[in-house]
Amino acid sequence: MLLLVKSSLLLACLAVALTGCAGKSSFLPETRTTNIHAPHRTKDAAPLATVQAASRLLDQATFGPTLTDIQHVQQIGLAPYVAEQIATAPSYLADIMVTDKVAGQRHEIESNFYFNALTAPDQLRQRVAFALSEIFVVSDAAAVPYEITPFHNLLLGDSVGNFRTLLHDVSTSTAMGDYLNMLNSAAPIPGQIANENYARELMQLFTIGPNQLNPDGTLVLDANGNPIPTYTADQVQASRLHHPRHHYQRARVRA
Repeated sequence: MLLLVKSSLLLACLAVALTGCAGKSSFLPETRTTNIHAPHRTKDAAPLATVQAASRLLDQATFGPTLTDIQHVQQIGLAPYVAEQIATAPSYLADIMVTDKVAGQRHEIESNFYFNALTAPDQLRQRVAFALSEIFVVSDAAAVPYEITPFHNLLLGDSVGNFRTLLHDVSTSTAMGDYLNMLNSAAPIPGQIANENYARELMQLFTIGPNQLNPDGTLVLDANGNPIPTYTADQVQASRLHHPRHHYQRARVRA
């Protein structure tokens, strides 16, 4: 079923990242730009992008443009800036202390997220990872808070990589396992069906969607004008039976 994942979903992920939620804060730092692929240009060379074009790109691909960022994009051009961002190493969220104070853990995670969103040099990764978190949703209401940081770091690491790798990493994460209750799920006993929660979410929300679509996004209809499903209930069950049952690994304590 994973082979049916359409490239349009990848475009959708980037579309979410490149629209909306772009803050225009005047207090953003002026030192987050990197120069990995910046071509050598003289100081008086004509800009490769207008202020308007540079601002629009940064408004979509970052958490808010700064004057330094705008001037940098003008200096190197739009496409080189994107290439530069893709080559920039991810700025991961800092690990949090595992305690029994859940509220404190949540505040620490939020603080770390906003710090990276406003200051990290890998702005495109930060923005795409945030967009992916709106698609591959987990919550500390179901998962323990200290699982959220590794999950978001997973999205950061896979944000500009291979979609199959992203699906594998999301599917085997403890945060997703807790949130969609597949963690420690058992095989069905005779007369019952397997837990199909994640298998259904994987196909319905994360990949191909419930109905077949034309290239322009309109529904594919049968001879009676009804939408054609992309999968059946039997295929959901088959997917669930073949999906590995994940469990926490027991900690080994030396005597």
